[in-house]
Amino acid sequence: MKRISLLVVLLFVISNLFSQITDDSERLLNVQENLFITSLDHTIRDVPTGTDETRDLLGYNIYLDGVFIGFIDDPYSILYLFPPGTLIPGQSYIIGIEAVYTNGAGPLIEFIYIYNPDLNSVEDFYVNSSGYVSWDPPDISENNRDLLGYNVYLNVDLITFTTDLFYQYDENSLIEEQLYVSGVTAVYDEGESSTEFGFFNYLLFNPMINVTPDEINVTLDPEEITYEDLIISNPGSDILFFEIEVNYLSGDSWILLDTNYMYSLEAGESYNISVPISSTGLTNTTVIAELIFENNAGPDVIVAVTMIVNDSLSVALEIISEITQISNYPNPFNPSTTIEFSIHNDSNIDLSIFSIKGQKIKTLANNDFAKGNHSILWNGDNDSGNSVSSGIYFYNLNINGKTEALKKCLLLK
Repeated sequence: MKRISLLVVLLFVISNLFSQITDDSERLLNVQENLFITSLDHTIRDVPTGTDETRDLLGYNIYLDGVFIGFIDDPYSILYLFPPGTLIPGQSYIIGIEAVYTNGAGPLIEFIYIYNPDLNSVEDFYVNSSGYVSWDPPDISENNRDLLGYNVYLNVDLITFTTDLFYQYDENSLIEEQLYVSGVTAVYDEGESSTEFGFFNYLLFNPMINVTPDEINVTLDPEEITYEDLIISNPGSDILFFEIEVNYLSGDSWILLDTNYMYSLEAGESYNISVPISSTGLTNTTVIAELIFENNAGPDVIVAVTMIVNDSLSVALEIISEITQISNYPNPFNPSTTIEFSIHNDSNIDLSIFSIKGQKIKTLANNDFAKGNHSILWNGDNDSGNSVSSGIYFYNLNINGKTEALKKCLLLK
């Protein structure tokens, strides 16, 4: 009787286990979520979720060029699986990683890893779940190598070469909730550095972009500059990344915005952008353009811009009594240049330096001047006394409260 009871209990246990195994085999295994590796010295990982709440994450299987290398508890230690001499400097490898659970493994994720410790890697690597990646330049102070730029990778693919310190992956090429590996290398004249990489689980955001006003209309005299303020806001629920492009429908380069800059706005935030508009080299004409605010994860916004430039003859009659000439020498210059001008009457003079973004950099003069010839030295610094970087700058001469001249100069270091 005892044997029969024991047999019944055993059959019940086996049947129950078989049922659990059958159910588990049908459940998908989740890859680790929200995994970030920053410069291989810090790791944040959320606990995987799924329908099987009793399933335990044991660790990760690591592969090198398709060959199993070892098992680790934390992706932080991936590179420690490779003893000295395993990786050859300058070589590219395919590293694979898969999450291992109590009843199986998740999908295998592969990415390119370049090993080249002789060339300094980028610093402070960061990638977020929207596919935005940024980094700081490598330290090249101790060598004479030429840094050319950066290669950006996604999993096993080389995506682009850039000289910027950021990159936004094309959302049209990413699949929501899929795990990706972002990698960046510093590119020198001698080759690529080791890869700095990070994992991100791509999530579709809901950033929105509003621009006020929706059009800009200005009337300027020849050789004049004005600054029009736009308010950019993000009423969406997620962070917004955007760039500004200029589409000239007529004229060329009369909107002096730096289009190589990536802006960001948290949800609910707003930002003021001053748009510099110049009539330098134009007279008696109307030109139009579009400012295109490129949303990284949503529709773009276009602001129409129209500039009317007055007849130079009528303007010249007003100016001739105040100014005869203005120029700077040398141009290009390093580290300083002298701005020379001549006025016919005693006047109040405001001479200032502006960046290509329209930001005032330095006030060189703001006081009364006697009629005659004058020269003012600019040492290539700002109002704080700090040297400015190489680039195009504008000096603006304002006489008795009216802009009379705007000229371009070039600082080369």
